[in-house]
Amino acid sequence: MEFDDGEGVVRALAFADAGADFADALIHGTMEQFGASTTVTFDRRASEHLGWRLLGA
Repeated sequence: MEFDDGEGVVRALAFADAGADFADALIHGTMEQFGASTTVTFDRRASEHLGWRLLGA
């Protein structure tokens, strides 16, 4: 496997170890890296594990 951003993958693995899905954790790590203040989701589990704002609640 090859990744563009090894640092982002390392961050994602840490979030995944804490219970987040790896794909969501990879998005979260990327958003943090670029300074995004808010990420929104329909996924209740992602909102709980990653602090994202839950839509439709």
